[in-house]
Amino acid sequence: MVSLIHALVSLGTWKSVRLLCSLIKLIRSPLVDEIEYSGEIPRIIRLLDCKDQETKVMAMDCVLEMGYFGRKEAIDAMLGEGLIEKLVELQRSHPFASCVARFAVQLEVGEGLRQREKRALKPEILRRVKEGCVSDAEAATIVAEVLWGSSP
Repeated sequence: MVSLIHALVSLGTWKSVRLLCSLIKLIRSPLVDEIEYSGEIPRIIRLLDCKDQETKVMAMDCVLEMGYFGRKEAIDAMLGEGLIEKLVELQRSHPFASCVARFAVQLEVGEGLRQREKRALKPEILRRVKEGCVSDAEAATIVAEVLWGSSP
């Protein structure tokens, strides 16, 4: 399984990332565990910097699925790679509107974390949002979205 994960991430195309995302939906937490164990989380996070918009969108979907199914170790690895700061940056562009809040919701309603782990992560996410924002207004907007949801 590790070699398949490595191959899909190495290809770095929207199709390979879409396939990885589909596999995560099917296999759930065990696959996210394998992704974390094999050290592929940093490479998936880096796909959010890809010039190709379709690949970037699929990488975001993959991150959301990993957030939903990931256990604490995988989520910690994602946060350790600067995911929240990257999402804050991406949120400034239209296709990624409210992506920080979407990720926070995935963690909150997901299957991978225990209740106490979910509660402990929210302050960490909010702290990282504040660090990644360029202004107090941007920070206030994103914090409000994470805490209360975004408006359409």
